[in-house]
Formats: sequence, structure tokens, C-alpha cells
Amino acid sequence: MLACFSLTACENISRMGKSIKSSTTGIERKVVWTGFDGSRKEWNGKFKIDSNAHSPTVYFITDEGKTVILGPGFYSVEK
Repeated sequence: MLACFSLTACENISRMGKSIKSSTTGIERKVVWTGFDGSRKEWNGKFKIDSNAHSPTVYFITDEGKTVILGPGFYSVEK
């Protein structure tokens, strides 16, 4: 019982640490956006993704310092 609790606690702590890192310094990601016309764009790098609660858009700053704003049709995968 104690071992199970300990593993769960470690997993929660690890997840919390990754969440903090993701929202402060960013993590290595691959972001893919697909347009309604089937066009695709892809970004790779270490960045954090921010969103606005009142809008379906998200944004991030690339390694080159450019801001990218995306609407629906994106997904992000940690590398």
C-alpha cells in the first residue's frame, strides 16, 4: 500500500514539475497547424504555449523570437 502511494506521489510531483517548466521556460515541442484548406505548418523548438480564455487562439514565441498566433486546427506534441 505504501509503495503504491509513494509511486503515485512521485508521479504527481513529476507532473507538477513538468507543468511548471512548461509554463515558465517552455519545453521541447512540435506544433502542427492544419488549415481548413488542408495546408499545414509546423514549428519545432523549446517554447511555452499561452492561450486566452475568451478566445480559441493560442500563441507562442519561436526560438527565433517570432510570435505565432494560431486558431483552431493545431496540436502540440512534446519531443
